[in-house]
Amino acid sequence: MDSQAIGALACTAGKVTASQIDGPFYTPKTPLRRDIRNAFPQMATFVLAGRVVDTSCRPIAGAVLDFWQTGDDGAYDNQGYGYRGHQFADGQGRFELVTVRPSAYSALGAWRGPHIHVKVQGPSTALLTTQLYMPDEHDFNARDGGYDPALEVKLAGVRDGAERARFDFVLVQA
Repeated sequence: MDSQAIGALACTAGKVTASQIDGPFYTPKTPLRRDIRNAFPQMATFVLAGRVVDTSCRPIAGAVLDFWQTGDDGAYDNQGYGYRGHQFADGQGRFELVTVRPSAYSALGAWRGPHIHVKVQGPSTALLTTQLYMPDEHDFNARDGGYDPALEVKLAGVRDGAERARFDFVLVQA
């Protein structure tokens, strides 16, 4: 994991990451992997990196992060584990997800802007279920009833051919 690429976002003590519903497309028992692109590595790579910390901004080593999202076609893989996977934060609470940018879609009568679902839990924290949004998808986000600007990733440019973004999760100790 490239610690220089991850860095740290500003952590405000006591400010917890907002929770959201997991939606109808969650699948448990995802494979352990940080690259969830499956058979589509030729598509443009999107790397999301950050940290998992507690409300005092201390890293949570070993936190599990379970991600799922749509592919570029706006569909979830509900038969297998495409664009799904879990990983563990390192000793400094850092994680790095390799994927593609999720796509917007309409399902079950609701319009959804591009987002990445995640469940995060540390060894002694409450489970956080939330969704992360793309800050440059203004039109799609405006149509999404679940959109929360506090859950936008911070775009960090392109490096080594991959678009990069950052997000730090702040969890409550159980």
